[in-house]
Amino acid sequence: MSRPHPSACAVPVHRQKEDETKALEGGRYQVHKNGSLQISLATEDDAGAYSCWVENAQGKTAVTATLDIRNATKLHVSPKNARVPVDHTLALRCDSQCDAQLRASLRLSWSKDGVSLDSNSTEDGRLVIEGVTLTIFNITLEDQGVYACSAHTDLDSTEDKTQVTVLDVPDPPHSLHLSERQNRSVRLSWQAGDPHNSHVKEYIVEFEGDREEPGQWEEMARVPGSDTTVLLALAPYVRYQFRVTALNEVGSSLPSLPSEHHETPPAAPDKNPQNIRVQASQPKEMIIRWEPLKPMEQNGPGLEYRVSWRSQESSGEWQEETVTNHSLRVMTSAVFAPYHVQVQAINQLGVGPEPQVVTLYSGEDYPDAAPVIHGVDVINSTLVKVTWSTIPKDRVHGHLKGYQINWWKTKSLLDGRTHLKEVNILRFSGQRNSGMVPSLDAFSEYRLTVLAYNSKGAGPESEPYIFQTPEGVPEQPTFLKVIKVDKDTATLSWGLPNKLNGNLTGFLLQYQISK
Repeated sequence: MSRPHPSACAVPVHRQKEDETKALEGGRYQVHKNGSLQISLATEDDAGAYSCWVENAQGKTAVTATLDIRNATKLHVSPKNARVPVDHTLALRCDSQCDAQLRASLRLSWSKDGVSLDSNSTEDGRLVIEGVTLTIFNITLEDQGVYACSAHTDLDSTEDKTQVTVLDVPDPPHSLHLSERQNRSVRLSWQAGDPHNSHVKEYIVEFEGDREEPGQWEEMARVPGSDTTVLLALAPYVRYQFRVTALNEVGSSLPSLPSEHHETPPAAPDKNPQNIRVQASQPKEMIIRWEPLKPMEQNGPGLEYRVSWRSQESSGEWQEETVTNHSLRVMTSAVFAPYHVQVQAINQLGVGPEPQVVTLYSGEDYPDAAPVIHGVDVINSTLVKVTWSTIPKDRVHGHLKGYQINWWKTKSLLDGRTHLKEVNILRFSGQRNSGMVPSLDAFSEYRLTVLAYNSKGAGPESEPYIFQTPEGVPEQPTFLKVIKVDKDTATLSWGLPNKLNGNLTGFLLQYQISK
C-alpha cells in the first residue's frame, strides 16, 4: 500500500475521499500530527482519490492524491528442512504469487547464508539456477546452510528460506582404550567421531588375532549407537587387536585405528571336534573323520585328538589312539558292525570336556544273499509285475539301498528265433518286495532275476524266472497304395506291420465313398 506524505500544516488538517463529505477518523483510519493518514489493513476497497484540506479566516484550500492497491508478492521455497546425503542431487524450487500489474517487474534471486548465488557459485559447476529452480549436483558437506529465495518488484520485496542439512557417513571412532583386562575378557572404550547430521545407529567391533591369518579382521560384536564401550568375551591363547566402525543411515565410517594389543593366557580346550563321521573304501574298515578345531578354538599349544572306539555289542575296554590330524583309519573284526566312537581335543594345558559318543559302522561289503522270486504277474502284453522275498538284514552287510531287476528277451514266440542276451536294468529304492517292468515286447519269452544292492554294490542274482508275454495288437501296415483302378474295381497293395505282436490272422479293409 502506498501512502500520501504531504508537508505538515500549522492549522487543523482533514483528509477524506474526494466523494465523501466527512473527515476520515477512527477505526482503520488515523491522522497523525504531521498531517499524514494511516490506513490499517488496507484492502482493494480503499483504492481511490483522497483529499487533504486546510482552512483559516482567509479561506480554504485542498490537495488530492490517488491511492492504488496492489497484492503483496508472496514466495514459497520447497522442500523445507531438506536432509540430503552427500553425492546426491538436491533441487530447490521457488514458487511465487505476484500482482498481475507487477509481474513484469518481478525478479527472483537466490542466496546461501546471506551470500548471493548464481550458476557460477561453485567452481565445478555443480550449482545450476534455471527458472525458479536451484539444483545442486553431487552435494557435499560445504553445501549445508540456509538458502533464501528473494523477490523484488517495482513496489515491494520479500523472501522465503529453507534449511538444507547434508548427511554423510560418520567420521571413524577414535581414542580406543582397553581396561578391565582379564584372562577371558577385556573392556573396549572409544570416542565417537562426527556423525555428520545422522545419529549413529550402532558400532561394529572387529578383532585381529594372531591365530588367524594376519591382517584378517573378523566381526566380534555390535554395540548400540548410544554406547561407546563394550565388555568383550575372549578366547585363551590369542594376541588380540581391536578396531571399531560406526554405522548411520547413510553408511559405514572408515574403521578406527587399531587398539593396543591384548594377549590372553593358554588354557585347556573348551570344546571337542564336531561332525564325527565315517568313510570306508573296503569291508572291516573305519576311516573316522571330524571337523578340526579352528585356530581360535585351540586354547593353547600342542593340539591333538584322542580317538576312542569299541564295538557296540561289546562291553570291553575302549581302544584309543592320539593323532594330530583330523582322521584315523581303524580296522575292525566284522563287516558293517556298529561301534561307539569318541573324539576328544587335547593340548599342553589339559583335555577338553567329556566327549560325545556317536555310533558309526565299519565298512560295508556286498550283500551275500539273493532274493527269491515268488512270481511274475502279466498285466498286459508289454507290462508285468514281479514279486520277491527280501533278504535278511544280516545278509545285506551294509545300508540296504534297494532291489534291482535284470531282464532280457530270450526268443520270439512268433518265429521261435532266439535273441542275444541284452540285459535291461531297473532299480527300486528302499525296502520293498515288488516292482513293475514296462516296455516289453508282446508274444515273447523273457528271463529275469532280482538282486539286492547297498552302498558297496549289488549282491548275487536270484535264480532266473522265465515268463511269456501274450499276443498284442499288431502295428499298422507299413504302407497302403492303389495299384490299378477300373470302371467298377480297384486293386490295392499294402505292407506287413513292422511288429506283428502275435500270429497274424487277417486284414480288415475299410473304405468310404466321398462326395
